[in-house]
Amino acid sequence: MEPLIQPSYYSDTEIFQREQVLIFQNLWNFAGFTTDLQIHNDYICADIGGKSVTVQNFHGELRAFLNVCSHRFSKIHHQPQGNGALKCPYHGWVYNSEGIPVAIPSVQQFDINNITKESLRLEKWLVEVCGKLVFVKRNDDGITLKEFLGSIYDKIANFSEAFGQKINEYQLKINANWKITTENTLEGYHVFSVHKNTFSKYGVPAEKKYICNEIHTAYSDIGNIKYIEKSIEAILLKKAESVVQNRPLKLGSYYHQLIFPNLTIATNDGIAFYVQINQPINPVETKLISHVFVSKLDIKSDLEQSIINTLTQSLTKIFLEVCEEDKAICEIVQLGISSRNEGGGIFSLEEQRVYEFHKAYCKLMNFSLSENLKTSIMESVP
Repeated sequence: MEPLIQPSYYSDTEIFQREQVLIFQNLWNFAGFTTDLQIHNDYICADIGGKSVTVQNFHGELRAFLNVCSHRFSKIHHQPQGNGALKCPYHGWVYNSEGIPVAIPSVQQFDINNITKESLRLEKWLVEVCGKLVFVKRNDDGITLKEFLGSIYDKIANFSEAFGQKINEYQLKINANWKITTENTLEGYHVFSVHKNTFSKYGVPAEKKYICNEIHTAYSDIGNIKYIEKSIEAILLKKAESVVQNRPLKLGSYYHQLIFPNLTIATNDGIAFYVQINQPINPVETKLISHVFVSKLDIKSDLEQSIINTLTQSLTKIFLEVCEEDKAICEIVQLGISSRNEGGGIFSLEEQRVYEFHKAYCKLMNFSLSENLKTSIMESVP
């Protein structure tokens, strides 16, 4: 298998701008969690395709808008999440659930009527929910979130419904293109070189499975018992067995799911969940946003809580160490790929999810699958 994305596409400004529209604004993209949108006027904000988007709860109904006041173009909500009216902090314009300005200070000073107010409504985005995950998109092409997620829709919903307490939220700026950081999560070939003191100590998994029948690829493995049983986490898990045995999700394996283009959800047998977003900043910078949840658990004593706290602290410590290791290698990859112009490279069978990512990317960007294939495989997304 040969790479389908040209090396220059990992730093090219025009390519990056095209991605912002075709890959991000025009597809369903993750914006946040329903747990942050529980009551009237709760809101979250997300950067989607270079646009600031806000999702707000209006008496139980979620609406999404471009987070920009139509008066003088200030951001409306300037915190990542919170509670408050859809009110611009600059001049105090207030918008309703339709995005129409309904309270304008000194309105008599403007030449404004109902028709004018309608023309000043905020740009509306689509918003849909899968379990506890909130997705938005700008392009109303008739494809629902359920259609976009396809066969993984129920799986993602079930995963998110198993989320319990959030035990860590972590942001990291990586000096690399978002495709490099995303591709890095899709293969384990680099583990024994890059993660010598973290993932590598668990040995080669006893069984691996790649699920590549859709753009949202997945991977699962059953760990090598010889190594896992000696780990601190295994010892802690044995102590916590009575607490975690009734968790809502049991997979019997590690599982990693890509939700194209840049969202991943991983879990170690439903005990903890790792949600990561590779958010593009510019062609050569990415913000990695990570959320770590422990499973929903029926904890009945302070001792059980203490055991779970120790276990989750250990799991989180490894997770953060892995993130730092990945940051370092992704930045090295960016330096290398920026020095190459076009073509070359090769994928192993362990990198087939990266190859599937390349195929989906080229399809949506309206690029040929290879230099030898002259015809485009899909019309450009409108």
